[in-house]
Amino acid sequence: MRPFAVFMPIAILGALFVFALQFAGPSGGALLTTDDGYRTSLSIADSPEERERGLMNTTIKENEGMLFVFGAPARGAFWMKDVPQELDIVLLSDDLKVVALFRNLPPCFEEECPTYASPVAFRYAIEVQGGFAEKHGVDVGDALQVTL
Repeated sequence: MRPFAVFMPIAILGALFVFALQFAGPSGGALLTTDDGYRTSLSIADSPEERERGLMNTTIKENEGMLFVFGAPARGAFWMKDVPQELDIVLLSDDLKVVALFRNLPPCFEEECPTYASPVAFRYAIEVQGGFAEKHGVDVGDALQVTL
C-alpha cells in the first residue's frame, strides 16, 4: 500500500475533527453565538446550589459566561455578592428570546447586596462580562443562539 493512500484519510479525518471542534459547545457546557458571530463558552448552572453560587469569586473573560437553567419560566432575582467584576445578565424565554436585560451590574462585597428582580418570567439567564450586550448588539426582543 502506498504511504499517500494511508496518510490522506488520516489527514482528512484530522481536519474534520478540528473543524467540528470549532462549532461544538464546550465540554459540559453550552455555546452562545451572537448575531455578530461572536462565540462565548458558557458553563451551566442547573441545580439550586450552582445557581445560588453563580459566578461568586470568579473572574470571567469576554468569551466566557454562565448559563442558568431553570425548570420552568418564573420570575426571579439576581445579586452580585462576591462577584469581582461588572456583569450583564440576559434573561431568556423558553424559545431563547431576550425578555429582560441588566447591564453593567456592579460587584458587591458587602454583607447585604442589592437584588435585581426580573420584571417578567424567564426560563434561562446568561451572565457575561459587563458591556457584553452593548458590544455585541444584544437587546430585549432578540433571539439568541445557544447550543448545548
